[in-house]
Amino acid sequence: MKIEMDLDTFYATDGPTLFVDKMAAFLGIPNDKLRIVSITKGSVQIKYEIILDEETQASPTIQTMTQAAATDSSGNGTSSGEVDACGGVSSGIANAISSGALDFGGEVSQMSYACSAPVEDDKSFEKAEKKQ
Repeated sequence: MKIEMDLDTFYATDGPTLFVDKMAAFLGIPNDKLRIVSITKGSVQIKYEIILDEETQASPTIQTMTQAAATDSSGNGTSSGEVDACGGVSSGIANAISSGALDFGGEVSQMSYACSAPVEDDKSFEKAEKKQ
């Protein structure tokens, strides 16, 4: 996510904490399920990840966003049966930023989002690693 704000202002306004607090509150998840991976200057570019485990997937906001992504493209409100957690969350965040419901103190000029399921054991890790 790229926020149009200089890095000094971002840190002076406690930007990292504000980002985690606002994003986690919007998503209805505990703060420890959202992690900033990196912050770089340019404007302020934040790479973050949301841990999509049972606790975060129980969030009503996450459920609403993922169910919206599962609705088929015909617009008739029927579910395709497959839930795209990544796409749903990404779209929900983008919509909230566009509507002003989620504000980080500067214009968000670039959005990107990736997610992965938590790895429970070595076998799961090896399987996930092979997919990449």
